[in-house]
Amino acid sequence: MVLNISTTHRINKLAAIIKSLSNPSYRYALKKYLKSSSKGEKVRWRIYQLLVALLMPMLVASMLLGSALPLATWLLSIITMYLDVLKQYWNVKAARISIIYSVIAFAWRLTRSIMLFMPGPKSLNYT
Repeated sequence: MVLNISTTHRINKLAAIIKSLSNPSYRYALKKYLKSSSKGEKVRWRIYQLLVALLMPMLVASMLLGSALPLATWLLSIITMYLDVLKQYWNVKAARISIIYSVIAFAWRLTRSIMLFMPGPKSLNYT
C-alpha cells in the first residue's frame, strides 16, 4: 500500500492529537474544568471514564462466560451515553450533522476521559 503525502500528513496530525492527550497542561485544564462544573457534568465524565475502563473486562467476561450479556450491558450503556450527547447537540434543521457531530464529540469525550486515569506530574506547580 502506497501512502500519498496527504494521507501521511493526516496520520501524523492524528498521532499528534492523540499524543497531546498526555500533555500535563491539557490534563490539568480538564481536571480544573471538572472541578468547577456541575454535579451532572462530573457524573457524565465519571461514566465516560468507567465505560472506557470496563471495555476489556466486559469482553473477557463475555468470552469466559460464553454469554453476550456483559458485553450487551456495556453496549447499552454506550448507547445511552451517546443519546445523552446527541440530546446536547440535537438540531432538527440539521439532523444528519447533529448525529455525525455527536458521534465525533462522544468519541472525543471517551478518549479524553482516559486522561483522568493518568496522574499529573508532581513537578508542575499549577495554582
